[in-house]
Amino acid sequence: MSMPDDFRRRPGVPRHLDSADRPRVSRCFRTTAEGRIAVTNDWMKLWQCLGRFGPVALQTRHAYGRMVAVVTIPRLAWCAHRRRACDAQGALQFSFDHGCRAWARLAHCDCCGSPGRIEVCNGHGLDFLQVCAMPECAAADWAEFLGEVVVDVPSGEMANSVTDDRAFPRMMADAQIVSDDVDELPRLLRLLAENEARVTCSLVTAEAAHRREFSLKQVSVEGGLLTAGEGLSRFQLGLPAARRLALTRREGRMRLHVAGADDALLLTLSGGQNEQAEFFWKEALHAVFPGP
Repeated sequence: MSMPDDFRRRPGVPRHLDSADRPRVSRCFRTTAEGRIAVTNDWMKLWQCLGRFGPVALQTRHAYGRMVAVVTIPRLAWCAHRRRACDAQGALQFSFDHGCRAWARLAHCDCCGSPGRIEVCNGHGLDFLQVCAMPECAAADWAEFLGEVVVDVPSGEMANSVTDDRAFPRMMADAQIVSDDVDELPRLLRLLAENEARVTCSLVTAEAAHRREFSLKQVSVEGGLLTAGEGLSRFQLGLPAARRLALTRREGRMRLHVAGADDALLLTLSGGQNEQAEFFWKEALHAVFPGP
């Protein structure tokens, strides 16, 4: 995960967690050949322990796209078995019923300076959730946190990473196809960016559903990878995986869906939450897709 060069100077970044007069104990953890450390599958405990770090980089993803935002760990409501959870707004939901396994890393990241992260993988070994510590977090603090959540897992338990397209939700039956040219998507986002408009992005997998509003300060396509957002808070989509764009209308709102092979739903976009953002969203849709 990369962070902008000026990230450490942005307002709201937490202070350094280290303290000169605080004694430190070095820790050693058993790792896999890939450098992963097994941590508890008590999801509520893991989530609550992560809350001590203040802002973190929260990422949800699938094989073709991802969403990243700097947030404080939100409070979640859990089911009795601690396998399903959602926040108060329903914007972040998890289901850990598919052979999920949590892993950690304790290593300095050359691109962003983070001391480590948590990766939660599905039954195919693909991580659908990452929680990354901020650069200001001391490695010793991250290690102290890992000491509370680390567990022993046989080395053979780690699943092979295999993309399972069946895990994707499918395009809605009433969706209206508006284009088979996926290059219309960056065109739409650039048009919105000209008006400093905001969009709401939703990414759904079998294990997670994440909805978040983004400011479109950056819209770019490099090597087929679409990136849109502001600084570290952004969403990305591999355009070669997309096949068509479609619209649905619900309660007066228009949502644009990006479909992949076999109508797999890769990403959904809609207008921002205020009236001005919704106005610019509808105007941009009509400009790029005159038919709807």
